[in-house]
Amino acid sequence: LAVIVATDIGGSQGADLGIIAASSRKMLNNKKLLFLLALPVFVGGVIGTLFLIYIPVLLLKAVLIIGLSALLIYVLIGKKAEMQAFENINLSWQRYPLIFVVMFVLGVYGNVSGVGVGTFNRFAYVSLLRVGFIESLGLTSLIALPATLFSTIVTGMSGFIAWPYFIMIFIGSFIGANFVSRHIRKVPEKHLRILLI
Repeated sequence: LAVIVATDIGGSQGADLGIIAASSRKMLNNKKLLFLLALPVFVGGVIGTLFLIYIPVLLLKAVLIIGLSALLIYVLIGKKAEMQAFENINLSWQRYPLIFVVMFVLGVYGNVSGVGVGTFNRFAYVSLLRVGFIESLGLTSLIALPATLFSTIVTGMSGFIAWPYFIMIFIGSFIGANFVSRHIRKVPEKHLRILLI
């Protein structure tokens, strides 16, 4: 199981790079926010990688179900605010502990399982930061990249990556994600939000 997950996580970096290549460069203007979001994802990703290698899967599932359930409850009962551009977000220090915890849990989950992590990340960015769906594509990929790169290096050195499959997944994911990212901008935002629910 660990070999399959590690190979999939590593290969999915192709999708991340494909999305980043097709995304707006405006998101790079808010470097402080990128750092504040990437830090907990990276720390969680390091712990998730160690869990993937050393911790029983049943224990991981319980921890992750609790964390993701908390995010869902927050989304359902939290205040709804207007969507905003990522480069205009000014994150308050009162909200950062909640965002740190959510991003940390998503970082752990992303490097333990990875199944649906892109959807969970977009769900978090759209609901917590009020970033539009299309903008969340590039944001998710950019913020998750350091953690997944770390996971690929560590699991690769530990012998958990099936390299021929990794290469095929990486190339196919890059091509598909890049194509979709370039063409999804033609779909109205209101229709895309329905996909998250």
